[in-house]
Amino acid sequence: MSERLIDAHAAGELLGVPHTWVLRQARHDMIPHVRLGHYVRFDAAELQAWRSARMRGPRYAHADNENGPGAAETARGPTPKE
Repeated sequence: MSERLIDAHAAGELLGVPHTWVLRQARHDMIPHVRLGHYVRFDAAELQAWRSARMRGPRYAHADNENGPGAAETARGPTPKE
């Protein structure tokens, strides 16, 4: 195992939510977690993948344009073809 598991406080910081929310989601098997006896731990990479899978709305692969490719066209409507 190359990366250490994190606790609910660190998982909450990673996700930007209270640790109590993280523990409640784990209790209901709604978030990836590992149970070690009465301890609940989280894999940071798994949480990031889980979070990414729940993204909604437009996402753009190009970081050089904060509005994404074709953003100007979207704002003005389609460009007429000549």
